[in-house]
Amino acid sequence: MANEGATEWGVIPEEVVSVARLLSEKVARASKRFESRDWPKQPGDVQDTLRLAVGDAHAAAKASTDLRSLLTAYAHQFHQPRPVMADIARAQDTSRQGIPRRYSATTVEAIAELLADQPNTALVLHAFPSLTLTDLTKLNGPIGEVAKRQRDGDLPFISYAQQKRQASEAEREANMNAFRESLSKSRANRSLSTRSTDGRELDL
Repeated sequence: MANEGATEWGVIPEEVVSVARLLSEKVARASKRFESRDWPKQPGDVQDTLRLAVGDAHAAAKASTDLRSLLTAYAHQFHQPRPVMADIARAQDTSRQGIPRRYSATTVEAIAELLADQPNTALVLHAFPSLTLTDLTKLNGPIGEVAKRQRDGDLPFISYAQQKRQASEAEREANMNAFRESLSKSRANRSLSTRSTDGRELDL
């Protein structure tokens, strides 16, 4: 029989673990490409060598940043009971106060989308730019199914930037409609006030 005061540990969702592994594989592949570069031992044009090596380093850093962001945000905002954040902070050479700076609000939204029944794949890709739609098709659950349907053309894929533009346009349209309605009511009230004033003048 379990102790009444025992902690009930949560399980990290499969979608989060799978994305973490995808990002870790990207870091490993970029590092492996870097290690396989042939560095010239004689004086010569090293433009291509440096360009490719820097590209490898950038790809590794990009995926590594995404991975840290994912795990830190999940630990801080989602997992129950919350891990000891002082330990999570020390693992990445920061303080507990520095933890929220290791991820963004978009990271939190993206993790929620990973776990949603109708996920927004564009938001996930925006939050973790080293991922691709093809990467998301490798995931199980709704996120993988939606990504596969978008890849196959059964569902439209609307980029995050386009979604933001559409939302902004919809908001502007709603504001304009509200302004027009307010202006129309104001004119109607002024018209009623004028008729009321004219009526009183006639009675006199």
